[in-house]
Amino acid sequence: MNMSMAVLTKNALFYGLHQGNLNNFFIDLICFKPANRSMQLQPAKKKKKKKKKTQEKLLTTFREWRLMEHLMEVASSNRNEDEIAVKYIIFFIDLVARSASVEEAGLLFHGHEELIVDSLMKGLLDEDQSRTSWQRVACGQTLVQYLDVCSRPTIVDPTQAYTEALGVPVDPSPNVLHQMFKVCAKLNLFIIVIIHL
Repeated sequence: MNMSMAVLTKNALFYGLHQGNLNNFFIDLICFKPANRSMQLQPAKKKKKKKKKTQEKLLTTFREWRLMEHLMEVASSNRNEDEIAVKYIIFFIDLVARSASVEEAGLLFHGHEELIVDSLMKGLLDEDQSRTSWQRVACGQTLVQYLDVCSRPTIVDPTQAYTEALGVPVDPSPNVLHQMFKVCAKLNLFIIVIIHL
């Protein structure tokens, strides 16, 4: 990625997710699966390797930019307007749902289990009483949804839900976020014990 394109992408990703359709653009970019038709011209092994290498490079860049840390900070902190925080929360849970069936997307999440649970719990509990009720509820709901997605060993890609609704059976994919659930479950149990004290 050339320097000006990298700066533009980073600014859009870090400061524009709550505006317009940038959130959908980045989710589609992170979870991109090429249509079979457009990839028929290349040999199977070559197209898989090229797609995987390009996507891994992009996700590694996002990880180096500390995207997950930024998402959790904006979503759970009191430093942003309620509307912005909630839009980042929505982006995060949409990204979780779509990424669960995309092997390469796991790179963005793995190693951030504690950060995600801690940030959402911080927003929910609101120890400094600086968040709105809506932001607290959104953090709590997102934590439950995140744990729900991570707890499933297999998952149906939400983009295929329409096909399934039409009666066409869709085979579930392995959930790349499922391995995070063990860490999340331990943290969640610890948090429940603390709340009941």
